[in-house]
Amino acid sequence: MSSSTLENDLNAMSIKPSEQSNGKSNGVEKPSDISAPPSKQSNGDANNGEKTSDVPTQEQSNGATNGHVKMSYTKPLAKKQPPVHIAGARMVSVATNIRKLTLPPNQLIYQHRATINIVMRKMDGKEVVVEMSSSKWKHVEHEKDKRICRAVYLKAVAQLDVLKDGGQCFYDGQATLWTLKDLGIGEEPLSVTLTEGVSRRKNFVRAQFLLDRPNGPPVSTDDIAKTVHENPSLADRRLLDALGIITAEAPSTNVDVFTIKGTHHYLLDSRQAGVHKYSPREGREESSVGATKSIKTLEGRDGAPGAYMTTEMKATFFHESIPVIEKLRSFAGFHPRLRREDRLAERILANMKGMIIQMNYGQYKNLGIDGILFKITGFGAPPKYQTFNFNGQEICVDEYFNMKHGLDIHYKDLMTIEAKGSGGTLCYFPPEYVLISPNQTVTREQMINGEEQIISPLAGGAPHFRRETTENVSETVGLISENMAAGLSVTAPLVVDGYILKSPEISRDSQFVEPMTLSNWAIVFIAGEEIPPFANIITEEMRRCGMRVNNPEFLFISPHDLSDAFIDSKKRKRELLLFITKMNRDAHKYIKAAEQRWDVLTQHIHFETAMRIIDKGHKTTLLGCIQKINMKLGGLNYQTDSTSLDEKTIVLGFATSQKPSGYDDTKLVAVGFASNCLDDTHKFLGGYKYVENGKDVYGEHLADILETALKAKKRQSDVKPQRVVIYFHGINEAMFPTVRNSYVEICEKVFYQRGKTYKPELTIIASTKLHNERLYMEDRGEIRNLEPGTVVSSVIVSPVYNEFYHTGNRPFRGTTKPTKYTVVYAPEPVNMEQIQTLTNDLCYDTQIIRAPISVPTPIHIAMDSAERGSAIMFVNQGPYLKRESGKVDYWRTNEEYTYIRKNLGNTRFNA
Repeated sequence: MSSSTLENDLNAMSIKPSEQSNGKSNGVEKPSDISAPPSKQSNGDANNGEKTSDVPTQEQSNGATNGHVKMSYTKPLAKKQPPVHIAGARMVSVATNIRKLTLPPNQLIYQHRATINIVMRKMDGKEVVVEMSSSKWKHVEHEKDKRICRAVYLKAVAQLDVLKDGGQCFYDGQATLWTLKDLGIGEEPLSVTLTEGVSRRKNFVRAQFLLDRPNGPPVSTDDIAKTVHENPSLADRRLLDALGIITAEAPSTNVDVFTIKGTHHYLLDSRQAGVHKYSPREGREESSVGATKSIKTLEGRDGAPGAYMTTEMKATFFHESIPVIEKLRSFAGFHPRLRREDRLAERILANMKGMIIQMNYGQYKNLGIDGILFKITGFGAPPKYQTFNFNGQEICVDEYFNMKHGLDIHYKDLMTIEAKGSGGTLCYFPPEYVLISPNQTVTREQMINGEEQIISPLAGGAPHFRRETTENVSETVGLISENMAAGLSVTAPLVVDGYILKSPEISRDSQFVEPMTLSNWAIVFIAGEEIPPFANIITEEMRRCGMRVNNPEFLFISPHDLSDAFIDSKKRKRELLLFITKMNRDAHKYIKAAEQRWDVLTQHIHFETAMRIIDKGHKTTLLGCIQKINMKLGGLNYQTDSTSLDEKTIVLGFATSQKPSGYDDTKLVAVGFASNCLDDTHKFLGGYKYVENGKDVYGEHLADILETALKAKKRQSDVKPQRVVIYFHGINEAMFPTVRNSYVEICEKVFYQRGKTYKPELTIIASTKLHNERLYMEDRGEIRNLEPGTVVSSVIVSPVYNEFYHTGNRPFRGTTKPTKYTVVYAPEPVNMEQIQTLTNDLCYDTQIIRAPISVPTPIHIAMDSAERGSAIMFVNQGPYLKRESGKVDYWRTNEEYTYIRKNLGNTRFNA
């Protein structure tokens, strides 16, 4: 919108009196008392107002819609089987970061609804009520709302005698307060009104704290068995929720600790835990360590479910909370005439895009927690050139700040900061008058100074170091202590039994099992960066592996235009383009986007890698490249003697990409998939589709992908699979009802459509690494990484689900993280030995390297495919939109940006 002040926006943003009910808003609004920063109409919605995804609760389970299918959540997961004893497996001792949580007997815990309203005065004098305790924001904004609520709560406690009994009340920072005694609240809620010491905003009127009587009957510490159920929707998780808030009380009230993402507690100074603090040379960032925890009901040793707490170390970088100008000045090459078109500005934007800032001038100076937040989207022109509409006239930012606020801008020739407010309006700020909001992590995309390498000694430290540091940090933030709240106590970390599965035998012949022919291909160099000797080296090695290869042509292209090589190759029907480019050109995603567009197969090697092969004879690296090429051409590199994967078994994997696509990732996600649907059961094919981001991202295309895989299997090998195994990666427990009810039904319908009597055995497995558990090999007092194939399937697993942890690979450095598998559906009784063996064998079947990988091959390929989809979306700068509504046109986006209609879609293009 093109308005002179954001005060005018307030009427549109805030709640009208008629929309209020009992002083509560229908949602969270961000009323504004601010004069306009220079702005222009935004063409997109702000991310700030996106709702968080709620975990289905018992109340939501009946008739709730989770994804595209309406379900009643009535079906249990596969019946849990006793531990298996697998022949040939070697027993080992496994150390963990999991502790038994001892609860005081028959302690009643009451759940209350706490409501915190903030009342502001609008420009027209009317009051607007904001229910701060029902924040629908995410990330920085959500944590800010929680800090405001906790400040109000603490002031209210001081005025309510019934809450002054220390250690009896535990607040989650939003709408829930747990108490260890009945507070005796009647029909009318407890109420406290605060008019001072709450907000620095000039238009603040009052804050109101309301506490209702308990929501239903209390939970008891003796009810731990009720927190789990083979039908997830029937589990009463309230006790676990209460324990989660109680154990977080110490770090939440520790002045030396700040909390992000609800459960990640970081130290203001990591040296408090004896951990060194790191800072990259540019960007004004600081490292910090912290700890997170999870409370779960686990099987235990005695056969009775118990509460357990897992603590895990976290390490990352944070943006310093300083004026933006100071961050800009920290970059090498900065000068006061820096423009957004400059190469340095592009680099700085990569570090700052998406960062949250707040105004820090005039009446908004030093507002702290009450500051007005904006998200950086780019850079604008300098203040004397960047204009906007103010009261119907075009005015520059420099004039506006001088006229409206009486401020002189010192950096008149420096680019401005373009940022988006909660209403979606783009605004422009002089960098000296905006402040970086505190406690913001440096995201992976913002790490432009080698932060991942700098932090790796902490985040990826050796097993013994990581375990020791986790203990120190957990104690320092307050998650673990001798005097825990509510009479809780914890044991030392558990040591449990595990076993190492036998690895499949892999053929070790020097030649490929199925070498392919490569007749018409080319090596593509950037002009001036040619290394012709590499052609002879790779060609000879291909022939040694059994491939029939003609000598390649050489193509020389401009670094700014890849299309000529693809247009020429499409015309000449080349089978492969091998690109060699320098790492600093960041060409990979652009090469792959061109591959998808032109339907011409590619392989990409960095110039530096090729030089190491030439100069130092890195044979393993060279062989890995050639193995990828042979697989892409349809070959098979080696055989495994797996007895768990036969010709009548088809295995599918699904995964999403954790890497952003450059588009608004709250609205779109790339779903990768893979299956062994080609002419050999060890050949896997991958692909991806774009879907709307939400709780259920797999269900929409499951039927189509499964049916396509079954048809391809029949067409390629003339086999009608009698066993179908599907891995869904990244799924948490909240999604189990959807998988059990909806996905099983979808699969069965696909089978029926393939023939009324066609009923293959269906097994569905949920896998994830999004957990806090770390497992280590304990050998005569020494802590080291688990060996590949290690399984833990007792004590630290669910008492009602068929679960196991599996370590697939041996990491090059750092501490390995096991993958957790849950069998959601399978023929009864579940054959856990068969499932564990298959999972282990599939970690050896990538056909790229003969060493095992961390997850089964179909999951690995699905993950790579999803990342390919995200990269292609980034290059294409977003999806196709519908002309009428402006919403994403998923059908056209999938037609244009995936391999669905491409010849390469029938190959393993992303090997």
